[in-house]
Amino acid sequence: MAKKTPYSLVYGSEEVPPLEFIILTNQTANLDMDSNDDNIRTNVDVSMERREVAAIQQEHYKKKMESYYNQRVKGRCFKVGQQVLQNNESSRQEPNGKLRPTYEGPYIINEANRDGSYILQTMKGEMNLVGKSQIHLFFKACSSIH
Repeated sequence: MAKKTPYSLVYGSEEVPPLEFIILTNQTANLDMDSNDDNIRTNVDVSMERREVAAIQQEHYKKKMESYYNQRVKGRCFKVGQQVLQNNESSRQEPNGKLRPTYEGPYIINEANRDGSYILQTMKGEMNLVGKSQIHLFFKACSSIH
């Protein structure tokens, strides 16, 4: 009875080694294990240096993109007492649908927090905490045109 190897049990045939292991080539015949270990250590060192250089370049790129973004972004700050509109998606008070209003309000800013959030007061006196990205300045429409 033939000896069964794990490979033959899984794949149903014996493994076939590559020709380099059967017939010695110039590269395999002149292989020096000590110099091979040194070469592997050198390659590991070089690859680590490349990773460090790539990390530095990536950090430089991120800082450059951040400064590019910060040059173009317009900061918004609202003052206590201003009238604003709140994004309808954040409050979900209006029904969903294609024709629903995008903003609701007006609200009056009752308090401005340091983290950029605001406490809004409805015209009925109810309080609501929202982030600055969820509110927009309210402009009153002119009642008469001359």
